[in-house]
Amino acid sequence: MTLTQQDSSFLKGMAIMMIVLHNFCHWLPTAVMENEYTFQVDRIWKYVGYLENGGPHLFLNFLSHFGHYGVPLFLFLSGYGLVKKYEKSGAGYVGVGRFMWSHAVKMWKLLVPAILLFMACEFVLRGGWNIEWKWVGFMLTYVSNFIPKSHLLMGPWWFFSLIMQFYLLYRCIFLPFRSSWVLWSITGASLLLQMVLMANDTSFVYDDKTVSAMEYLRYNAVGHLVSFALGIEMARRDWNYSPLWMFIAGTVLTIASAFNAWLWFFSPIFAVMALVPLAQLIRAGFVRQVFEWIGPISAAIFAFHPIVRRYLILPTSRAMRMDEPTLIYGEILLYLLLTLLLAWGYTQMMSRLKRKTNSNL
Repeated sequence: MTLTQQDSSFLKGMAIMMIVLHNFCHWLPTAVMENEYTFQVDRIWKYVGYLENGGPHLFLNFLSHFGHYGVPLFLFLSGYGLVKKYEKSGAGYVGVGRFMWSHAVKMWKLLVPAILLFMACEFVLRGGWNIEWKWVGFMLTYVSNFIPKSHLLMGPWWFFSLIMQFYLLYRCIFLPFRSSWVLWSITGASLLLQMVLMANDTSFVYDDKTVSAMEYLRYNAVGHLVSFALGIEMARRDWNYSPLWMFIAGTVLTIASAFNAWLWFFSPIFAVMALVPLAQLIRAGFVRQVFEWIGPISAAIFAFHPIVRRYLILPTSRAMRMDEPTLIYGEILLYLLLTLLLAWGYTQMMSRLKRKTNSNL
């Protein structure tokens, strides 16, 4: 399998829209919660009940429960992209320090403006900033996920720490040791550890708080390794497959895994199997064009969307309690439009600054 730049943009656009809508929908009243960090089978049965009764809000609840699979798709694309950049393009040796610094700077270019915007919004809209500065420091140094019950400033921003862990894993282990045996031995060990923790309902105490070991692991790279590893493997081997049959198999297995705790551990692979073939199956049309446009600004969308959500989720929740569909979907549309506008504007500004800097060199 070879993904073109247009394919990658399409998949990134689809992934970020799944994440953005999921992160909004799962906060709404009557939402069917996801099984992202831990597994509770009653959640999918709640959605089945909604299907049988014709509602409420079947599409929004579908996104609430399944939309988080945009994260494994992003991790797959990250692993795939790293191999293409550092193993397939003939790029020379890059030291660990330089490698990590370049990726840290790339994340800071998103995270710092997002934090500054969040602070400004809090002062203007809520009269002040009430978050301890140490949490800002932990976020900016990418160690927040290592701290159980960490204050993440904005919930979705946990991904910044996660992706930096994956960059470190790739550079220190998967890049120098390019054996499939090494890749899948480590991945298999991570899955086995998660299964043991879930089977024993393991927890520990940190700062007088009981923490689920499984949930803690799932906030870190060990708990999300399987989709990243699949991206690395597929980039190295260029597997051939039937897009239609992979899509069908992936869709069926993803749904099946929603009902079984042990299959659920492999659900990121199943979701990637279902989503990646869409880049081959949807080659043209409005949907393809929209996602290809969104893909290049997906990182900025991810950085800014939690801020927009913070100030629109309450009015949308009130509209849902009042059973006002026009208000509900109007607020969601406003959330998407504001997020896209912020991300597009920021991306345009950074591109112009880069061009101006280069022209002055």
